[in-house]
Amino acid sequence: MKITTFLIAIFIYQFSYSQACGGGELTLEFYTKNNQQLKYEIKEVEIIDDDLLKNTNVGIKIDSTNMKGIKELKFDKNKLPGFISQSINCNNHIVDNQLKFKTLELFNKVFLLRVWSEKEEVKILIELFGGCNRKKIIVMSKEPMLIHKD
Repeated sequence: MKITTFLIAIFIYQFSYSQACGGGELTLEFYTKNNQQLKYEIKEVEIIDDDLLKNTNVGIKIDSTNMKGIKELKFDKNKLPGFISQSINCNNHIVDNQLKFKTLELFNKVFLLRVWSEKEEVKILIELFGGCNRKKIIVMSKEPMLIHKD
């Protein structure tokens, strides 16, 4: 009887910690004036200010004040799982105002994404390669806006 109860408990327990999706795709959609050409850069970061880690799944727009709490490091896409690194555009140009990255649900590493045109720039602290399917809208202007569309 004890063995049967134990086996049933193990069977139920394995489903209580299942993954939600396993992985997906993060889509960043950019709105610009006059269809400006956008470029991007990814930086690995070391977070000095723990308050910045509160909403990194949805993304945080970073200004010069917040940058004091972040140490920027060189990004090496070869450190990422293969299928994720293959989703990164090598020429750093944003095509059709969309940037897409493959994601792995439990890959919760935070990155700094810098996007710029000739006139505007935005820096976003975000879990670029973690989570399930997500979509974010970024309005490029003198004061860029980050809109969460999950």
